[in-house]
Amino acid sequence: MPADPSGVLSFRNLVEIQVLRALRATHGVKLDKIRQAIAFMRKTLEVEHPLASSRMLTDGKDLFVNFLEVIMQADDGQLVLKRVVVEHLERVEWEGDEPVRLYPFPRRGRQSKRRVVLDPLVRWGRPVLAGTAIPIDDIAERAAAGESVSSIAKDYGRSIPEIRSALSYTV
Repeated sequence: MPADPSGVLSFRNLVEIQVLRALRATHGVKLDKIRQAIAFMRKTLEVEHPLASSRMLTDGKDLFVNFLEVIMQADDGQLVLKRVVVEHLERVEWEGDEPVRLYPFPRRGRQSKRRVVLDPLVRWGRPVLAGTAIPIDDIAERAAAGESVSSIAKDYGRSIPEIRSALSYTV
C-alpha cells in the first residue's frame, strides 16, 4: 500500500486498510494466507491492488478470488466452490475494479444498514451520514455537548434512528 510521496494515503489505500482489518480482526484470516493471496493475485492475475479488488472473497478461513466467474483459492489458484462473499467487500461500492465509496461498520455492533459513507467526492472523504454531506464528527460533537438526539435529528432533517446509528460510528 504505497502512499504518494507526500505521505498522504489514497482512497484505495483506505479501502485496503479496511479490508486488511476485516480479514484479520473480523474473519481471523492468518497474515501468511493474506500475503500468499496478494502475491498470487499480483503475479498470476496481474491485480495491482488485491486488497482493494472486488474479486477478493473469503469464508473467514481462506481467501478466494473471482476470476472469469470461477472461484479459485487465492494462495495457490486451486478451483473451489463459490463461498460467501465477505461482508467488508459488500460495503464497498465499485465502478469496474475501482473502489469509489466505503460504508464502514460501526465501532459498536454490526449493523447491516449503510448509515455512514466515506466518499472522496463528499467532504474530502470524511465519514458522513449516507445520502448527505453531514459529517459524523459534527453529530458526535453536538451529542457530546449534551444536545439530545431528537434535537440533532430535527436540526438536520434526519430521523432519530439515523442519528443514533451515526453515533455508533464514534468512540
